[in-house]
Amino acid sequence: MQYRASWDEYDEESPGRIVGDTELSHALETRNDIFNAEENPLLRRIGFVAILMGVACGIWLNSTPPFNVISRSIKKHNITNLIASSQKIQSEPEDIALPLGDISLSNDFVKRSSGNFGLIAKKPLMIDKHTKISDTLSKMLSDTKKSSRENSVAISNTNTTEPSSLIKNQSQENQTTDDSILVSQGNAFKKQNKHGEAFAAFQKALEHDPHNTAALSGLGDMFLITGLLDSAARIYRSAITINPRCVSAHNGLGTVCYYISTLAANVHYANNHNIADPERYIKLQYDSAIAEYTNAISLDSSCVDAMTNRGVIRDIHGDHNAALADYTLAVNRNPTWAEGYNKRGDTYRSLGKYHEAIADYTKSISLDTSSYIYNPTIHLANAYFGRGIAEYKLHDYINAVSDYDSTLILEPKHSLAMQNKALSYAEAGMYDSAIASYTKAIATLSPSEYSGALERAYSGRGHMYDLTNHLDFALNDFDAAIKLNPNDGQVRIYRGDILKSEGKVEDAIADYKMALYFPKFAEKAKQRLAECKETSAK
Repeated sequence: MQYRASWDEYDEESPGRIVGDTELSHALETRNDIFNAEENPLLRRIGFVAILMGVACGIWLNSTPPFNVISRSIKKHNITNLIASSQKIQSEPEDIALPLGDISLSNDFVKRSSGNFGLIAKKPLMIDKHTKISDTLSKMLSDTKKSSRENSVAISNTNTTEPSSLIKNQSQENQTTDDSILVSQGNAFKKQNKHGEAFAAFQKALEHDPHNTAALSGLGDMFLITGLLDSAARIYRSAITINPRCVSAHNGLGTVCYYISTLAANVHYANNHNIADPERYIKLQYDSAIAEYTNAISLDSSCVDAMTNRGVIRDIHGDHNAALADYTLAVNRNPTWAEGYNKRGDTYRSLGKYHEAIADYTKSISLDTSSYIYNPTIHLANAYFGRGIAEYKLHDYINAVSDYDSTLILEPKHSLAMQNKALSYAEAGMYDSAIASYTKAIATLSPSEYSGALERAYSGRGHMYDLTNHLDFALNDFDAAIKLNPNDGQVRIYRGDILKSEGKVEDAIADYKMALYFPKFAEKAKQRLAECKETSAK
């Protein structure tokens, strides 16, 4: 009797496996936003060039003293000196000095990537190749300067019959109010990803008062968002020097330290920054991140942002119980804090507690999207995506498909949701629907994304074609998968089975022999080779 592959025979892990945190982690090696896939190959190439330009500009900017780029407009307030003095007060030991900023984050960074600010990938500030960064920032601030001049004219026209002291006091009170409004505007723009407007608002507040720690912290956030970690760290430390109780600065500095601890795990980064003992360096930066988040929480017991951030990095470092405690603390402090439920659901899911994970994802989904601080659409999509994975693990394939559909409504180019949806259809025996979903994923994915997700999409679709007896299509997909990854033992067996069934025994033997090198598939390969020997003997 001829052997035909069945869907249930093979291990779920490859190619028919749920794509989860590992693939999400790998995303930042090649792109800055895991969900916004490019529309076509041309745009992909353009986007790649833009990212390289962004990296180059970021490295250049960080190679200069912070604020040099914007010092033209705020030099009169001597912020550069303020930062320099704060560095003397809170300088780091030489062996843990912060390296220059970089936007190329390593694998583990985007695990739980749907998190609140500090633990979410952001796109770099895209600069036109003909424009200097200084010119770009100057353009950002031009409207602000114009408004400042108009305000100066308005003040000069104030009724001079009032006592000068009264005029001065009123002016100071009005300025304080205006600065608070500017900081609020900057924070609002930041949440909307309007980086230029946010930068201008914070800068204008600092023009009026260079000791405004809320504005300094907001400006630090903008440098952090654009990947300029060293500049962000210096600005946060400036804010903490002025006001050691500045919660947002402690939270932001914690995130910088965490990012750097993650970057240092990359051997190329460690070599480029002359980090002699990466393990010790990573531990020091990680401990600093925990300490800064803890400082923020001790100063403000309602700072659920810092609680969640601390939970995320504890979770990534394997301290799952402490992470769960932090998420629980956050949602107890603020029962409408959707991101706390989302992150706790991620941890429950990674621990195999799928029912608990589904309950938390469901709670997160039920809350209004305003409960998310940044990018609510992406975060809500992540909640549906995570719940879909948990449902799949519980063999609830139809509900999993429904949640992946919800993910795709929110993020139409979420290729991992397409692929996981295909897998759920396959497990439910709906092979034609699985083929359609795999086809969409293949059209969206690029070869370098998500640790070989494209190769698994080809092999998954090939297996669906195999099961529906479209063998030529199956062979084409297995050929494409092997071209992307010649060392996939399972696909070798898949292709060998079809070749053997078509009488191409020698070609099948070649695939089975390749599969022998992989312990996971060696036994199957030996069995197939024995069958081929029997066939040849006949």
